[in-house]
Amino acid sequence: MFAIDISVAAPFASIVDASASSSTVTIRNTLVQPVARISPASQTVDEGLPGQPTSAGAQVSLTAQPASDITVNFTTRDITATAGADYTATSGSLTFTPANWAGPQQVTVGILPDVLLEANETFAIDISVAAPFASIVDASASSSTVTIRNTLVQTVDEGLPGQPTSAGAQVSLTAQPASDITVNFTTRDITATAGADYTATSGSLTFTPANWAVPQQVTVGILPDVLREANEMFAIDISVAAPFASIVDPSASSSTVTIRNTLVQVPRVCFWQ
Repeated sequence: MFAIDISVAAPFASIVDASASSSTVTIRNTLVQPVARISPASQTVDEGLPGQPTSAGAQVSLTAQPASDITVNFTTRDITATAGADYTATSGSLTFTPANWAGPQQVTVGILPDVLLEANETFAIDISVAAPFASIVDASASSSTVTIRNTLVQTVDEGLPGQPTSAGAQVSLTAQPASDITVNFTTRDITATAGADYTATSGSLTFTPANWAVPQQVTVGILPDVLREANEMFAIDISVAAPFASIVDPSASSSTVTIRNTLVQVPRVCFWQ
């Protein structure tokens, strides 16, 4: 605001109406302030397997044209997932100008696959804007939560007689137990048949307060043959006996193995007359 004042020099100063000697002007700002947002608010991505990485993506946008360049910073943040183990720690900045503001900009975060039987895990992608424009970030849309879904399904080659292969999975605990925990494992037919396509395998793994942080391995032998057949599957299931049965994460209690038929045609032997 500013004012426009009037006055009259003496000896006529008194002729100015004191109640109407000033006009106040308000300058109304018609520029719509942009708001920075990240979307989606939440998403789920598959973890993938070694050699088959996946990624999570989010889009950052402004709601209106800025008067000058706006730099939006982004960074990842652990929730239950761990940067460097479950996903790639990622940070950087995006610049929105008066010319390009209308196009959302992409943030991509790499997911790090493993062969652990584990619970789904989450991390966040947060955005911020440095002062004095920090307030333009929409507090209700300043973070995108990513759930890494454990989809442990592995594919192993069937092999040929004399060249056996195997499937493996790792079993882990998420926290130190107060006492020893025994985790049982067993194989289960899906379309493959134990004894014909793979070796039926069962046993137990003991996690102690001392060794709990180290994943333990389950290995199942694949039985090669010379049959032309479709790919086949079996599962490796884990369980814990009562009264601790509930500690098994139902979303990560089974590892599915696909046996890929890699049979190359064998030449036939025949007689010629």
